[in-house]
Amino acid sequence: MQELGLETSMTGVLDFSDRLTRQRNAEYLRTNGLRIAHLGVGGGEMVDTVERVKPEERMREILPTVAAKIALRVFTVLQGLEDKSQIIEALRNKFPESGCSYCGHIPCQCAVARPEEKIGARSSEEQKDWTIKQWQTHLKRVYGENNSKQGLRFIIGRLMSEIEEATAAEMQMEMSSSPEDVQRFRQETISELADSFAWAIAVCNELSVDLDKAFVDRYGKGCPNCGQIPCQCGPFTFVQERKDKRTIDALKK
Repeated sequence: MQELGLETSMTGVLDFSDRLTRQRNAEYLRTNGLRIAHLGVGGGEMVDTVERVKPEERMREILPTVAAKIALRVFTVLQGLEDKSQIIEALRNKFPESGCSYCGHIPCQCAVARPEEKIGARSSEEQKDWTIKQWQTHLKRVYGENNSKQGLRFIIGRLMSEIEEATAAEMQMEMSSSPEDVQRFRQETISELADSFAWAIAVCNELSVDLDKAFVDRYGKGCPNCGQIPCQCGPFTFVQERKDKRTIDALKK
């Protein structure tokens, strides 16, 4: 049973997540529709955590677990698309190392309504091997200042919006009949999943949560419920999973 360590490259994290979840997902989350619905449940849990858990210190204790769940569920949807590495290319294209892909600056100097044209900021080969922590650091440098000005509710709203857009793209892919349309909407789904991952990181940046550590703490030694790699748990229970026990306890206070 090979565990996951801190500061593993995104490729390594994706491979680990595949080993951890593929067996259970293949049996109980057979379609991309179910997997993306599971991601949506995670988004709802994050909204509940931020909006309803009091005091703030308690919310900050719970949020790393919720953020880790969202990251894993993004990877789960990618797993169903059978080319999980493409999210790294999508992240490189959307968030190049040289600066904001629209204005080209670090930090970003765009207004909330960005221009339609990108100026052509450059990604790097090194980004192919970046860790979650490196992505988080980069996104904070480029977008953290602007996001903080808009506030946490704005950031959460963008996360939910990107999950909805990923869901819509996946639905279009499922309903398409021509191979060209299937491929087009497949790429759009991956692009929206990259945005979902980036906005989950934005939430973590706003609340000073280390997503790399949160992910390893929750999943690095195996499934947090059965303790195994691969996970040996039975069917998913969406309603119960929406209410992580610690979240329930916090909401009662």
